Amino acid sequence: KALSHIGGFCAAENVDLLLIAGDIFDSYNPSGESEDIYYNFLNNVSAAGTAIAIIAGNHDNHERLCAPAGFLKRHNIMISVNNPQNDYQPFEFEIKGEKISIAPVAYVYDAQLLDTAEYDTETEAADAYSAAYCGVVKAAAAKCRAPIKILMAHAFFAGAKNCGSERNIQRGNTLLADASIFLSDFKYCAFGHLHRCQKIAENAFYSGSII
Repeated sequence: KALSHIGGFCAAENVDLLLIAGDIFDSYNPSGESEDIYYNFLNNVSAAGTAIAIIAGNHDNHERLCAPAGFLKRHNIMISVNNPQNDYQPFEFEIKGEKISIAPVAYVYDAQLLDTAEYDTETEAADAYSAAYCGVVKAAAAKCRAPIKILMAHAFFAGAKNCGSERNIQRGNTLLADASIFLSDFKYCAFGHLHRCQKIAENAFYSGSII
């Protein structure tokens, strides 16, 4: 019902671009019925003329999610999943004559950024994590070619609030990234991971869970 509402809204409002910021599924191995609902939704929205950009979240099976990437691209649907080298290539869209670059930073695992055993305190580890994560985002921003740059990221940013239903995947919620370091690089930032709909900066929002 939630997806049907979103699809109807996109069609009624002539939405040009839909951003899906991760955690498509709650389970690493979703049911066939769940996948059928998801792909029918993508088909219906794209067929109505809305381009779609997707990143994978921590709940998603990244390999499974990106398996039909070539097929989806032909329908103006772009998808980004975790990259072991933390090298995220931009999505380049041209919509109504306007060029838009999206830096699609899918969920990044802590171990890809630092070894917490190398730090004496949690504060040192948290600072190093934030610096490393923001470095990944800055590198993704540098690859964007269009004058309008949008960031999609699936992470826990400083200043944001959870709502209690998220799975605790951080060490005591100490490994947060400071988004203020890169916010000025983008016109808009679309964040996923936390279930609460919230604004953490003038140009940065968590959509929250659609259900």
